[in-house]
Amino acid sequence: QPPIKTCNHLPAMPPGHCTAQGCQSRFHMPPEKDPDYKAAVDQKDEFFINEFTKLGQEGEEVQKANWALEAKKIKIQQLDDIKDHVEEERVVVRRFKDPLDLDEKILVNYEVDPFTGEARLKDPADQVAV
Repeated sequence: QPPIKTCNHLPAMPPGHCTAQGCQSRFHMPPEKDPDYKAAVDQKDEFFINEFTKLGQEGEEVQKANWALEAKKIKIQQLDDIKDHVEEERVVVRRFKDPLDLDEKILVNYEVDPFTGEARLKDPADQVAV
């Protein structure tokens, strides 16, 4: 039996069916009259049914996992952690707020670092004598 050549739109056709210019048959017989063509169509249909079923199941799994909700929960937890940290820093600031009521004569010799927010003593040349 001679080898069977393949065609782009069917898995197997008789020898000489396809040439360098492509398929030489303009129309194929309907599946009920051509068993090879019917087998090819059935194979294609079975493949697509299996693939669509698999994709549908994967889609249902993604919906059940609800990744958007999980991401939202993580983001809320991160924001809560940030809020807690800021509140801890505010407690420290509140603790020193009232004791820092210093005389204006002393405060003029200090400056606030714009990057760190720390108070530091000015250069001796810029200080005012108290």
